[in-house]
Amino acid sequence: MTSTTSPQLGEISLEQIVPNPDQPRKTFTAEALEEMANSIRQDGVQTPIRVVKVDRPEKAQYLAKRFKEILVEYPDDMFFDSALKVVESWDGKSPLHMIIYGERRWRGSTLAGKPSIPTMVDEAADEQLVSTIALIENMQRENVGFIEEAIAIQHWMVAQGLDPNDPKDRKAAAGRLGKSATYLHWRLDSLRLPKDIQKLADNGTLNPNQVCHLAWCETEEQQRKLYRLISTGKCQTHTQLEAALKALKESADTKVGEQQSLGLVVADKAQAIAITKEIEAMSAKLVKMNADDPGSDFVKGLQQMSVGELQYVSRVVTGMEKIIRSIHKNKVVYHEQALLASQLAKEPEEEVTEF
Repeated sequence: MTSTTSPQLGEISLEQIVPNPDQPRKTFTAEALEEMANSIRQDGVQTPIRVVKVDRPEKAQYLAKRFKEILVEYPDDMFFDSALKVVESWDGKSPLHMIIYGERRWRGSTLAGKPSIPTMVDEAADEQLVSTIALIENMQRENVGFIEEAIAIQHWMVAQGLDPNDPKDRKAAAGRLGKSATYLHWRLDSLRLPKDIQKLADNGTLNPNQVCHLAWCETEEQQRKLYRLISTGKCQTHTQLEAALKALKESADTKVGEQQSLGLVVADKAQAIAITKEIEAMSAKLVKMNADDPGSDFVKGLQQMSVGELQYVSRVVTGMEKIIRSIHKNKVVYHEQALLASQLAKEPEEEVTEF
């Protein structure tokens, strides 16, 4: 049900308030919180936080479930740990509120030793509206992590009955959040990255442009190769990122093309052995041919081959011709991509390092 009354201003005990587990921001630096706590000790909370009443056991159960999930990733967060204990012990009758926005002020007040905090209370509100307001409020903050925001958008879309992987649902969600479809694509696509690279995106080591290009790689192997170029300073600008991504994808396509052209895509080991023997037999015949006298031995060699062998040679020659043309084209037209691909081939594998 949507609230029909304006939020009520008052003071609420900090022990009756829990954070919103679905808001984007999950991490707060100790320094920033201590600064907030010092400010509150001196001047109090100047702007009330906004909360909504938790009035149903099912909501408290949902909060408990989400707090447990968050604590798996952030086991040392005392605020989520305390919130879990509050909702698990809630009797369904005493006051309980969830923050819509103002979590940093709530945390700062707790550290400052304050017993209560100024609040605006929504007595009853549509849960979808509450989650939308909370998400928009936090998306407007500059210090929300890229992946934190992506996860929050994903959770919000699921709660709204939208599929985060459906382009049409993404477009609909973008409209409701006041963002472009591209904005949502960039963030939701980033959730395909390995966890260690996600952490680098969240702590600011990687900028949004780099994160998005990493997410657009087709495989984890490509992602890690591109990350190595970024981390070593060889791929910083948008143009370099585009070139490297194109080179990685074309390199992968070429490998597949070579396999298909040469007929080496095999279903099992036995088939691979059979094809290998066929190649060896054909090679033995070709070695005996005299390249200086193509009118004799070369022709005789071809005449000794079966139709199947001739067809196979034809496919090999055709495939090699295509590969050579592709390599030549890349060198002429996409010199920067070829250079980056060469660097990737020469560089040793290394683990992602957190900064």
